[in-house]
Amino acid sequence: MASDLESALKNVAQKITEYVKDAATLTVETRYVQIGDNAAVDFTQAHPVAQTVLKLDGDSYAAVPVRLTDASRLEVDSALFDLHEKNVEAAIAYRERILNALAGVLRRA
Repeated sequence: MASDLESALKNVAQKITEYVKDAATLTVETRYVQIGDNAAVDFTQAHPVAQTVLKLDGDSYAAVPVRLTDASRLEVDSALFDLHEKNVEAAIAYRERILNALAGVLRRA
């Protein structure tokens, strides 16, 4: 009986370790796909337009969508960037809920 409990606790600890490792780096990528004739969409042809990588230690990386203007200046595509920011905010909130749930499990154990 104690062996079963010990084995179960080891499995839980291993799963928690895996979740924390996965949560340590949060990568959000926003892609676009062009709508074809007859409103056909091939999601396998989606292209990335923005990416953000956030690490628990505070390091971050971001690539944002820009266009070259007629004046040869780079301009952020605000519609795509706004969509990407919403995706990043949703991912951060989700990671926070997962980490809080894991912390709750650890406190109870």
